[in-house]
Amino acid sequence: MPRLLIIVTYSGYTYIWNKMGIQGQIDNVDCQYTNINNDLILVFCHPPGDVPRQREETTKIIQSISKNSDFATYSEVHIAAHRGRVDWKNTGFGERLKAYADFDHWGDEGSGGRDSVYDAILDFIKNPNSDNFDRVVEAVKKKYELTYARRLSILKHRIMHMFSPVDNDLQMLWDGSVMTGRGGFNPEKWREIAKIYKDMDWKTNFCEALELIENFIEKDLNEDKKQKANEKLDLIKNTKVLMKCVRQNELDRANVELIKLLLDAYTLLELLKNGKMNDVYKVLESKKGLNSVHEWLAKLDDMLEELIKEEA
Repeated sequence: MPRLLIIVTYSGYTYIWNKMGIQGQIDNVDCQYTNINNDLILVFCHPPGDVPRQREETTKIIQSISKNSDFATYSEVHIAAHRGRVDWKNTGFGERLKAYADFDHWGDEGSGGRDSVYDAILDFIKNPNSDNFDRVVEAVKKKYELTYARRLSILKHRIMHMFSPVDNDLQMLWDGSVMTGRGGFNPEKWREIAKIYKDMDWKTNFCEALELIENFIEKDLNEDKKQKANEKLDLIKNTKVLMKCVRQNELDRANVELIKLLLDAYTLLELLKNGKMNDVYKVLESKKGLNSVHEWLAKLDDMLEELIKEEA
């Protein structure tokens, strides 16, 4: 399958890129390009300005390339860009984008400290052949694999951040009651803490957590990883079905294990939101202090950790 390799650099290194290929323009943007058998490598400099503007303008250029009919036949796209200059979630290439990576222009030849993608690019410029083209693509893929685990870690952190505070509060309330005995349960004190959550839309929070996962799978993963992630996160991805079931009371539509776990969590959080602290206490008491919010977070954490360890 024909491959398109896009490299985004900056003007300070034009003297290097000018050694490579044919000079031309794409949508009024100066570029250099070289055909290697059925593949194409395309290089352009990102616009001047501060980094946010560079990222915005460079991303627009890449989106323009994605829509250009001259490049429609390239079924696999790989992009290497000067660090921070591309919004990877909005390239416009969709499923054709198989891997991408930021790289730095630094390190002396032979020093052992040069960026691996940049190192492969320079080798291609010195000797533009199919083997060196493959080397650049592989370097981009390898760095993409590393950033994949990093992005998974960020995803996990964002979701945990949404629910960890209430998990901690529930645990604190329960521990305080256990330490003082059953008589230590003070509904008024618990209601005071519950006021923090009275305006919380827990259904939206669950759905936002799901959307973070779905967006990660759809925008950040190639097809192979998309399939693996969907398999690993199948229980969690059914959250959307669950929340629909909560509204429609049609619980047979979702996975039974997930229904019980998330419905328990949702019910507990709704009791907390409505200040029904006697009922909150009874729920916690029935599970000896283990709350279903914590159980749901633990399951999600285990699934994401498994993916992270596999791909790190």
